[in-house]
Amino acid sequence: MKKTAILLTIILSAAALLSGCTQKTDRYAMTAEAPEELPAGIIEGYENPVYGHAEPLDPLNDDAIPLYREDDMILTPDMAYMLGVDYTQLKGEGSMPDSSSAYLYRFPKLAFRLREDGMMYTICDLNTGYRLIRLVHPDFEYLFTRGYIVVIAEEHSHRDFKGLKIGDPIQDVIKIDEATSLYYRQWMYTDFMFSAVRKYMGFNHWADEGWPYCTVHYLTDGLLKIEYRMLGDDQTIYITNTIYSPDRTLTDCEGLTLNYTIDERDLPY
Repeated sequence: MKKTAILLTIILSAAALLSGCTQKTDRYAMTAEAPEELPAGIIEGYENPVYGHAEPLDPLNDDAIPLYREDDMILTPDMAYMLGVDYTQLKGEGSMPDSSSAYLYRFPKLAFRLREDGMMYTICDLNTGYRLIRLVHPDFEYLFTRGYIVVIAEEHSHRDFKGLKIGDPIQDVIKIDEATSLYYRQWMYTDFMFSAVRKYMGFNHWADEGWPYCTVHYLTDGLLKIEYRMLGDDQTIYITNTIYSPDRTLTDCEGLTLNYTIDERDLPY
């Protein structure tokens, strides 16, 4: 009888282990295959996230948050997930990168949370350990992204960044918040910025327009936006400005104040 009980325990333990492995595999299987070509504009018959395209977030089940490969989502030039850019700047671009249809076509599984203020954000994880938060505005039935994509890797407070100063290289920021390296990899090591000369010119173009490339750091006590420029000789990216918001709000390039507050249940730490 005792041997039977031990054997049953082993079988149940093995089943539980296999079940856990299956859940991880299923979650990773949500990764979308890259289409042969991206659609121009809005897809015919598009369903916006609230009404059917994305999965509502179950805070009790981490598997509700899909997992994508960094190479597929970030290190490609298709503009589906552009880091450090205010998406409101992209309104009217030919490929409509601010349109929900553009990234849902590419990454059809997204968890979302609808806040009490009517704002929605989508959530997904990367296989390299980052969580991406994307704000979607209620105008036009949640069709467009507003503001910046937020990358979160670990818990930080404003105090952690106190030693930074204007002119410091982005590598100093990476030492504090490892999530910054994801921005850096997209900016420097993909076709996103094209050739070295165009990379320098393109990177500084938005800065000249008043909306420089930046990293956005979600903190336990607020939100920190760090702005950058690039030197042409060695492509060093350096800090030009920092903006700290204790209430986690930033104003986009059209003057709309956006609240980036994330439900604590949706933070990865």
